[in-house]
Amino acid sequence: MAKRSQRAAQKPPAAPTARQLRHRRGEEERLRRILYVFGGVLGIAVILLAAGAIQQYYLKPRQPIAVVNGTAITPDDYRRRILFEKFRTEQRFGPLAASGSFAQQIQQYLATQLPQQVFETMITDEILRQEAQRQNISISDADVTKSIQDEFAYFPNGTPTPTSGPPTPTLAPTATLPPGTAVPTVGPTTTPSVVTEDQFKQDYNQFLTDLKQQTGLDENFYRERKKAELMYNRFREQAIAAASIPATTLQVRARQIVVDTEDDAKKVADRLKAGESFEAVAKAVSKDTATKDQGGDLDYFAQGDKDPQLEKAAFSQAVNAIGDPFKINDQWYILQVTEAPTQRPISQTDRQSREQQAFDTFLSNLQSQATIERNFRDDVIPSEITNPPTPVRPTSTPRGPAPTLTPRPPAATATAAK
Repeated sequence: MAKRSQRAAQKPPAAPTARQLRHRRGEEERLRRILYVFGGVLGIAVILLAAGAIQQYYLKPRQPIAVVNGTAITPDDYRRRILFEKFRTEQRFGPLAASGSFAQQIQQYLATQLPQQVFETMITDEILRQEAQRQNISISDADVTKSIQDEFAYFPNGTPTPTSGPPTPTLAPTATLPPGTAVPTVGPTTTPSVVTEDQFKQDYNQFLTDLKQQTGLDENFYRERKKAELMYNRFREQAIAAASIPATTLQVRARQIVVDTEDDAKKVADRLKAGESFEAVAKAVSKDTATKDQGGDLDYFAQGDKDPQLEKAAFSQAVNAIGDPFKINDQWYILQVTEAPTQRPISQTDRQSREQQAFDTFLSNLQSQATIERNFRDDVIPSEITNPPTPVRPTSTPRGPAPTLTPRPPAATATAAK
């Protein structure tokens, strides 16, 4: 009995049936499929993660933020430029940029307005660089050196003698505060002392040291910026010369009284025609605060300076006559011509306005002919701009006139690519 039990225990297991083998093979096949699917999904996920990382950390930071006629403006270009403009803005205002409410205004400007201004300025600079190549215009190293010396008020050949006539402002593409910001006077207003060569070298070297420490930029970058500024001014002078701005214009002198209603205007006209002093009536009833204290005097003006309806009356009305009241917008005007139209020297304000208009037209024409792709994005703005540290008090400031950001024509801010 015991022996039969031992033989039964030692008996080998029965071979699996064909049905069992088919079932086992089916289970193994399903497991392999699951593993294949899981491995494929895992592989795709890894590839997508890798692609995303490459896009985010390698490709995207290198994607141009603008392309001008096939030439790319890279995020690195932009970072260097905006840090330089920040440095120059803070340097221009010296200790005022380091603390206090004015410093807060500067930092607000740097964070909210400077980024887009620098972007558009870089596009304009690239257009001008390409135009300079086309016209075979170049700026020499000697020109750059002289410009730097002028900025630091160092004149090896003596202080230049001011030229007569209306000055042409130096308009260089660097940053200033927006219009309306109160700008206190910086530094003494007395005549500066003569800067010696040793003093210039000391100031300039300190400037380069500050530039390197605060932005990582070197003298080569600074000289390239000066070259771009000089090129900008060269084209500006070219555009102004081509505009042939006249030395004189036909100008008339008149005075006005401004009131709210037609009835008031008729009453004023009756008083003046009855012999009352125009000046006295203007001071008493005129609503125009800019001219009433001067008896309504508008001074000399040319066509294009005032409202077209006012100009039409001024250039057609007889001298000293009291013209019929006319309406501009919601107010009524009574006009008296005090001096007949005559050729007079163009005013400095008018000249500067015409010069800027000539250059704006020149830039707009260049932009309309260019193919411009704008791909600006906020992530290219350095953290030093969006979350600025406490400004460093500058140890050296150029003694000459500080460059300012040139107003760009409307075309410079257009977003559509040709």
